[in-house]
Amino acid sequence: MRSVDPFSFFVGHESIIAGLGGSTPSPDHRYCFHTNYLDVKPGRAVFHVTIHRPRASFGELNIRVMALPTERDASVAASLAIDLEGVEAHDLHRGLRFLAVDGVKYALFGFVSDSADLKAEALDVALEELGKAHSHAKPALGTGAAQPRLARSDLKSISTTRRLFAELAPAPDLPFAQPMQKSGDAMNLLATRWPHVGMDGPNTLDHWSSCMALQMLELVGLIGPSSHGLLVDIANAGLIETLKLGGCSVDMIELDAEDADLLALNYLEPDYDFAMVMAAQKWQAVGGLEMLCERVMECLAKVGFILMIVEIAGGGSAAAFRNRMQQLCLHCMSLGHDVMQLAFPSGDGWYPQTGAASRFIWIARK
Repeated sequence: MRSVDPFSFFVGHESIIAGLGGSTPSPDHRYCFHTNYLDVKPGRAVFHVTIHRPRASFGELNIRVMALPTERDASVAASLAIDLEGVEAHDLHRGLRFLAVDGVKYALFGFVSDSADLKAEALDVALEELGKAHSHAKPALGTGAAQPRLARSDLKSISTTRRLFAELAPAPDLPFAQPMQKSGDAMNLLATRWPHVGMDGPNTLDHWSSCMALQMLELVGLIGPSSHGLLVDIANAGLIETLKLGGCSVDMIELDAEDADLLALNYLEPDYDFAMVMAAQKWQAVGGLEMLCERVMECLAKVGFILMIVEIAGGGSAAAFRNRMQQLCLHCMSLGHDVMQLAFPSGDGWYPQTGAASRFIWIARK
C-alpha cells in the first residue's frame, strides 16, 4: 500500500471540499481531487479513498480511475458514485478495483455531478497493488488437448451498441439486463418456455431467476451438448434438470459467507462456457459485485457468458440501484468484457417496497 497525494495533478487548485487542495480557484467548479498518473504493477489493483469526518446535505461525488495509455487520451477504467445527501460520518472509505496493464498509467479523479456542500477535515488516497491473481487451478488446456469447445463465431450473433441503456422496454425474449416483473407477458412466456424449473414452487423469485437465465443462454446458443456451465450459489433442482436435459454439463459451488477473497473459485479449472451467479446482499458492498464478477470471469473459457442474479432488497431507491448496475457495467467494460444493455421499465414501480424483495438479471460476455 502506498500513499498518493490526492491533489498532485492540478497543483495548487482549490477543491470544492472547503479547505482542501490549494488556494488558487479551480477553473472547474466541480473539481474535488486528481492524483498524478502513476505506474502500477500489472494485475489487480485498488485505489482507496478515505474522507475524514465528511458532512454534506446534498450532491453526488463521482470517483473515477483514469487510464492513460502511451500517446493516447485517458479513459475511464472504473468508477463509482456516492450520494452525499445527509452524509455525516467519522470517516467515509471507498475502494475502486481495477485491472492494471503494461504501458498504461493510472490516476484517481474525484468531482461532483453539479454542486455540493461537502465539507471534510482531510482526504487520503492510497494505492494497493495486488498483482497477478493467485490461483490453484490447473491449466484448462494441456499439451495435445483439444481447443475450447466454443469459438467466438459459434455464438449466435448479437449486435453491439454504444448505448449502455436500452431504448426498448425490457422483454424476456431479448438479451437485456433487466429487473423482475411479477406479472404480464414476461411471466407467461417463462412459464410456457421452461416448465421444468418448477412453476408450482413456493419461490417466485427463484423461478423467475432460473427461467430468465435459461432464456438468455438459449438466445446466445449456449444450451447444448458441448456446453459446460458453472452455478455459483444456485442449487435449483429444476434449473439443473433443464440444463442437463438440454445436454449441458454443470458444476456447482457454494461460497462461504466469510470468504471475502472468493478462494473457493481458485480450485476450479477455467474451462466453463457460461456461469450463473447469485449475487446475494453479502456481495453488494462497494466493490463486492465487481470482485465477484472478476473472479467468475476467470473461470470462463475464451468465450463465455456470466449471468448474475442480483438480489434487490426493498427500502432503497430505484435510482440508486440503476446507478449501481451502471457502475458494474463500466467496471466490466474496463476489463475488456462486453455487457448486455440495461433495460428498465418506465417509472419506478418495478422496485420493491420496504419489506419486499425482487431480482435483476445482469449479463456480461467475456
